[in-house]
Amino acid sequence: MAAFVKDDAFHVVVDYSRFIDEVGRNPNEQEYRQYFADYIRKIHNLHKKQGEKLVMLAAIVHVGKLNGKVHHHLLIKSCPKIRIDDIERLWEYGYIRTKSANTKALRGHVFG
Repeated sequence: MAAFVKDDAFHVVVDYSRFIDEVGRNPNEQEYRQYFADYIRKIHNLHKKQGEKLVMLAAIVHVGKLNGKVHHHLLIKSCPKIRIDDIERLWEYGYIRTKSANTKALRGHVFG
């Protein structure tokens, strides 16, 4: 259970693996736009509940070149009152991975 570190940003990647397992297909464009918008709204509400403002630096939809699977990248400014686990629990459609955006492994990989 890690807390966000002040003045840091986090890269969040979410996919639809659970959705695909249950439904047998990728979500269509209307579905994935709605599901991702709902997720961002939940993150915003979590921040609001803590008296904080969500600072979203980037949000990207990506379709895998090899397998065609839809996933999203989200870069958000951290908040000392919000735990990474809280952000992760809000995604219900599949896998989620969070990493500090300040790691050497991430810099230049997705956004540079």
